[in-house]
Amino acid sequence: MLYVRCYCKLRGGHSGVLDIRRHFIHRDLAARNVLVGDNLVAKIADFGLSRGEEVYVKKTMGRLPVRWMAIESLNYSVYTTKSDVWSFGVLLWEIVSLGGTPYCGMTCAELYEKLPQGYRMEQPRNCDDEVYELMRQCWRDRPYERPPFSQISVQLNRMQEARKAYVNMALFENFTYAGIDATAEEA
Repeated sequence: MLYVRCYCKLRGGHSGVLDIRRHFIHRDLAARNVLVGDNLVAKIADFGLSRGEEVYVKKTMGRLPVRWMAIESLNYSVYTTKSDVWSFGVLLWEIVSLGGTPYCGMTCAELYEKLPQGYRMEQPRNCDDEVYELMRQCWRDRPYERPPFSQISVQLNRMQEARKAYVNMALFENFTYAGIDATAEEA
């Protein structure tokens, strides 16, 4: 059953995040940084932006993965485990949307303006409400209101045990993939 395999990838990727949490703020959780190996075990890769601190404040200039960044990271250059939780929500959206570009069609300037006003990505057509609710929890305005990775793990385990189709595979025959913006502007 394909949905179980896809879901195991999510869970496996998330387990990798839990291991990282003990020592690092990753700062670039995104589908492009998840490697899937034997037995569909997902591993988090690319630690180029990671930092070994509880709170990291970026003080230098450089390109950033704006579409995966939490509001506090965009506005104040502050990164914590809770900003990684935000990014995990975007990673979950990427997987469910089958590789769509987050905030497709929006410029970085629009993101800076709209996210603090409460704008969030829409629920993909093929996405179960429970999975989208988890994404929304990850995208809460205030970092302290976002679930810790331990709670996300419990939710994902519960979903996996329910053996429910969280991504509607019946839509794949006529499914229109989420937009992919090859010219996506990044900071």
